[in-house]
Amino acid sequence: WYVACERDMRGYNVVVFDNQGRPTRLNSALIPCKACVIGSASYTYLLPKHKSGRNIYIESIAANGASLGYAGPAVKQ
Repeated sequence: WYVACERDMRGYNVVVFDNQGRPTRLNSALIPCKACVIGSASYTYLLPKHKSGRNIYIESIAANGASLGYAGPAVKQ
C-alpha cells in the first residue's frame, strides 16, 4: 500500500476480519511509520501461505495508540 501523507501516526497493523467482522492482527509487532519522519513511503508485508486477500486490511494507528480505521482489502499478487 502507499500513503501520500501521514501525520501523528505511530504505525500500522495487518489485520484479517473473521465472519463476525472482528479484526485479528497478523503482525507480531506494530509496523513503524517511517513516512511520519521522512515524508511518504511504501510498505510491504508478506503473508505466508495466505490464499486470499479479500479479508485482509491495513489498520492505521495514531500516535496516541487509537485505531484510525482500515484500508483495503489487500490485493493478491
